[in-house]
Amino acid sequence: MARTFTDPVTGDALSLGEHVAWRAQGIFRRWSTMILIQVVCVAWLALGSASARNWWNYSWSDLAIIVENVTMLALFSQTRRDAVVMRETREMARRQADILTHLEALLEHHGIEV
Repeated sequence: MARTFTDPVTGDALSLGEHVAWRAQGIFRRWSTMILIQVVCVAWLALGSASARNWWNYSWSDLAIIVENVTMLALFSQTRRDAVVMRETREMARRQADILTHLEALLEHHGIEV
């Protein structure tokens, strides 16, 4: 049986990848995480050798790309779900307008004023 995940705010069903992306963002997008990374970076860059600094810079640059890609994948999936809901809402509004037009015609036909 496949495990399903839901967004805690919207209640939308999430794939495993989206669930992991939102969880990772919850960790990375905190002030405490940013401050900790900055402290470690300053210490590493100040105390490390030139090759250690290069390795550190390349590693964090790569991690930044990974985090932003994971974020965009999750946001793109949410945007697609939102687009589906908006299209359904637009279609319901069109149907309601058609029904209202039909009801107004019926009322007019029977001489009933609203």
